[in-house]
Amino acid sequence: SISVVGISMTVAHTITQSNGTTVTIGSSGYTQSAGTFTGGDSTSHMDINDGSFTLSGGAFTEPGGNMNIERSFTKSGTPTFTHNSGTVIFDDSNGADDTTIDCGDITFNKVTLSKDSYATDLIISAGCIVPLGAGPTSSVTSDATFTNNGTITIASGTWTVQGQNANDQSANMTNNGTITHSGTGWLSTGG
Repeated sequence: SISVVGISMTVAHTITQSNGTTVTIGSSGYTQSAGTFTGGDSTSHMDINDGSFTLSGGAFTEPGGNMNIERSFTKSGTPTFTHNSGTVIFDDSNGADDTTIDCGDITFNKVTLSKDSYATDLIISAGCIVPLGAGPTSSVTSDATFTNNGTITIASGTWTVQGQNANDQSANMTNNGTITHSGTGWLSTGG
């Protein structure tokens, strides 16, 4: 495993993550405009603490385990993004940081929304498809704004949206986009 302040790929270099490792990235985040990053298998992870993920060129294969992002996810241009059957988790482990998910035509395998620190806004941009999987639980503090301008999909089960903790039943959500649900349950707020 490795810990760095940031990763910036601006030339056609290659980074290959070994299976079973975690790449921990600090506040400078992950930026790629060229080159190739290949994540490892389901035992491999990436954790971007207090930073963002920006992909504008090259090829990025997500680690097959979890990829935690504390701030924003931005895709622009025509890079290649491969989900590698991993899960992208938008969290706030280092504090209350706003998140915008601007993923364009990227296909995610699964996304978890866990933004439950005080006043942590979460925005899903138009054109972005966010698959939450089966029976998902999303956390967004009641002091924040959760705005969906894209498409959220729920594979099956009940989607539970809760506030800062299981007892906070006042998560604040605005849906300007589409929510597609393939199961029998529906939205629940609270714990």
